[in-house]
Amino acid sequence: MERVNRPWTDLVFDDRRRGVRALVYTAALATDFVLVRQPPGGGDRALAAVGLLLCLAGWRWALTALVAQSALLVTAHTLGAGVVPSLKVLAAITLFEVAVRGRGRAPAVGCGVLALAVVLNRFGGLPGDLAPVLFKAAVVAGLPFFLGSYVRMSREAAAHAREQAARRALRAEQEAVAARAAERAAIARELHDLVAHHVSSMVLRVGVARHVVTDAAAGPGGGTVPDPRVTDVLDDLHSSGRAALTDLRR
Repeated sequence: MERVNRPWTDLVFDDRRRGVRALVYTAALATDFVLVRQPPGGGDRALAAVGLLLCLAGWRWALTALVAQSALLVTAHTLGAGVVPSLKVLAAITLFEVAVRGRGRAPAVGCGVLALAVVLNRFGGLPGDLAPVLFKAAVVAGLPFFLGSYVRMSREAAAHAREQAARRALRAEQEAVAARAAERAAIARELHDLVAHHVSSMVLRVGVARHVVTDAAAGPGGGTVPDPRVTDVLDDLHSSGRAALTDLRR
């Protein structure tokens, strides 16, 4: 069977490894919160904890979690929390997973919701800060959307290649079976013709022998009756041969 190598995107982002990715991302972000950023206030810690929980929930309810994260991002910015950048990272990770799974319009909807949250956080600076706001929205929402879409398309292409390889292998096997069947049929026809030819020759010779025995007994200088056992055997052979020949010609 033809072998198709699986791309790294298909191996790393397999749905069966979704939980492993969730644990890795969560552990990395939790370490960043605790050891690097160290949110000073209880409110920031609470927002960070909610963001982490929503990120974990995204591995099961990705789009719903992303909408909630976008709302949390707007709320945190309104409250002036210091964990807004970390919440953006969490939302971007969830959007990436939404794009990887790619169910219907969910990736585009998620990208639009997160981009809208980024724009709302900078709405007061519009229209003067339009270019920076659009750039930030493109980085926070557009980049994970396109990366996730790339991973999804790579996995779909690999799955399609495996399916095509399986179909080609099945078709080749079917063609091989058909070729063997045709070869056996050709051999059977040749054997049939060969056996029919020999049986026909045997019937003809037995018939000739029967007449020769009878004519020799009744001819000049004969005067004897042929042994009935001989004629019976010849008649039986002739009848059996004709019956076999009739069966072969059907």
